[in-house]
Order: sequence, then C-alpha cells, then structure tokens
Amino acid sequence: AVQSFAVYSTYTFTYVITPVGISLDFPLAHVVYSGVMVSTPLAGVVTNSQFADSTGVSTVSVQITDLDGGAGACFNGVNFAGPCPKWLPGQGNASPNWSFNSAALAFVNDHRFKAEAQAVDLAGNNSLVSSVTFKYDNEKPTSTITSPASGYVQNFTQISGTATDERSGTKNYEAKLGTYTVKV
Repeated sequence: AVQSFAVYSTYTFTYVITPVGISLDFPLAHVVYSGVMVSTPLAGVVTNSQFADSTGVSTVSVQITDLDGGAGACFNGVNFAGPCPKWLPGQGNASPNWSFNSAALAFVNDHRFKAEAQAVDLAGNNSLVSSVTFKYDNEKPTSTITSPASGYVQNFTQISGTATDERSGTKNYEAKLGTYTVKV
C-alpha cells in the first residue's frame, strides 16, 4: 500500500503600509535662539499606530541646514560644510522620545537654520519629514553703568546705564534684549 502525505506549512507575517509618525518639538519654529536661550538638543516624539509585534521604530535621522550659508551648508557631524542632504542618526530611537545633540554643533551668528527629522519603521517605511526653521544670535549684548560715576561713592539711590544688542551693526536675526535681572 502506498501512503501519500501532504505537507502544509503556514507562515505568519505582518504587512506594514502605515509608516510611523514623527514630531520635531524642539527647537521651536521661528524663534531666535542665543547663547542664553540655546536651541539644542533637537528633540521630538515618534508615534506608531501599528500594534503588531514586528512593527515599530527602527531609526530616527536628523538634518540641519544653514539656510544663509550658501550651497552645501548641511551639518555633516563636524561643521556646516557638508553637501545636502546629510541625514545624521538621532539618539534614543526607541519610542516615543528621541533627541540629537553634537558637541561639534556650532551655529553661525545671524543665520537661519532648518532642522528636519525623519523616522524609519522596522518595515523600511519612511515617515513624513517634520521640520522647523529657527534663527540664531550668538553675539553677546553689552551694558554700561552711567550712574553713579566711576570711582569711590559713599552712597547712591539708584544705578542707571545703557544696554544694547547692537555690538557690530544691525543684524537680521537678533535675540534682542530681555527683561532679565541685572547683577551688580
């Protein structure tokens, strides 16, 4: 007697067509940052609407472009001399929080910058790009005390002076003077 066997096998797989989402929450759009109000690290949140076991975030990448730096002004991990596009890996890619910071990242005074973030899920789907544009002013303001006059003073009722954020002429993107406490 001939016995006949049919061998069947079953494979389970997940077909992912919905990419993860990403937000770029810091720096804020259209804000002028300075040495007092710094714009790093870049940070945001990744969202995943899929709940299957093999879905989720694979990587987060960022790109920072100096919009006033001429052609090829993407941050390459060392300076803004790299050609665009130049996507660099973010840190903390696990959902939901991610960030990017680099000790070499130094913003040029009086320039506009565009920060972009994109996530890739485990299936290789790219998220939409989230982006913000911000400005940078790293020139320190100056202040001068005009009263009391310099020298020895026994008493006085007030201190007055001037302060300016115009050290070397008018700038396009100034952080402006704030209403911070003056320390004497």
